[in-house]
Amino acid sequence: MFRRMQAFAKRGYLAVSIDVRYHGSRQITKLDYQEALIQAWKDGKTRPFLLDTVYDLIRLLDHLEGRPDVDASRIGMTGISLGGMLTWLTAVCDERIAVTVPMIGVQNFEWAIHNNKWHDRVATISAVFNEAASSMGRPSVDSQ
Repeated sequence: MFRRMQAFAKRGYLAVSIDVRYHGSRQITKLDYQEALIQAWKDGKTRPFLLDTVYDLIRLLDHLEGRPDVDASRIGMTGISLGGMLTWLTAVCDERIAVTVPMIGVQNFEWAIHNNKWHDRVATISAVFNEAASSMGRPSVDSQ
């Protein structure tokens, strides 16, 4: 990420990057993210997968907008994978983002299920899917 930010800065942009909640420096243990997702599944009080970080990004926009070296009418946002999804969602929630360039920002889960390609996605957060299957009375994770 640092090299990308340097490339933007060399072109005259102010570049900012944050760690998504439960990732990078905001991750205490390897299971923090999955534990947060499981807790959200159980109680429905938080949205650690996407919306909590969108909130953080909106707060970042507040900060940038107040800086004298930022033209608030020209704020753009980009991201790859989860960052791409966050780019879409933040832009929908906050009109201060003038341009978005999400990369690999969506996934067609229906296609993955119909083509039996869902296993890799499940493996990335297996504890969450196992908890969901268990709470739904299923013996294991399946395409349902």
